[in-house]
Amino acid sequence: MSQYSFVAKLRKGMGLYVALPLLSGILIALQLVLPSVAFASSTQSSYSFGTSQALDQASVSVVRLVASYSGVPPDCQSSATGLGVLVGSWASSPGSTTINNWVLTDGSLVNPNVLTCALGNSNEQLTMLQIYTNTAYAGSTTNSPSVQSAAPLVSMPCQPKSCGGRPIVCQNLPTCSDGVVLVSFQTTLPQPFIDMASIPQTTPFLGIELTGPSSLPPSVAQALQ
Repeated sequence: MSQYSFVAKLRKGMGLYVALPLLSGILIALQLVLPSVAFASSTQSSYSFGTSQALDQASVSVVRLVASYSGVPPDCQSSATGLGVLVGSWASSPGSTTINNWVLTDGSLVNPNVLTCALGNSNEQLTMLQIYTNTAYAGSTTNSPSVQSAAPLVSMPCQPKSCGGRPIVCQNLPTCSDGVVLVSFQTTLPQPFIDMASIPQTTPFLGIELTGPSSLPPSVAQALQ
């Protein structure tokens, strides 16, 4: 199956465990193709729109996630930031203003089972997930926006195995942290997302490379600088 068809298959109800290996290739492509300045940066970048339609669409499809955990050990941070990419955004039913969105991210960042730093501790729990749009899409022009000025696209309280009442789907079970995860959320407006080409891809999957939570800035404020 070529990668381009994953959105259509998800709409038709294809099992997500079948779709996840296809979706993981998107993260690889973004890491190899997109310049680093296009990744959900909160400062002005040198990326110039209009040169490549594919890069333009990919750059605004990248989002930043902030995952908050409770019950973490003293030597672990209670929140972690990382990147994700929107891979789907469509109406829940024809004519509906409720839009279902899907974001693909690192399972070590958004883990419904355990925070990576706290492996072996059974008390920690994912409690909140915030998703921030790329400033290239949101239109921010400030060089050092505060956390307050960077309003999240969505803030979702999390329960075991779900956020916002919608399940978190892991590529690899039971650990979840050694693969990618799909997180869904709803908005009233459609969001930009990666639209794969209709030509079968021949590039082999090499691996997934997202910055792990343990090496990320300790606070959201520093992450947005």
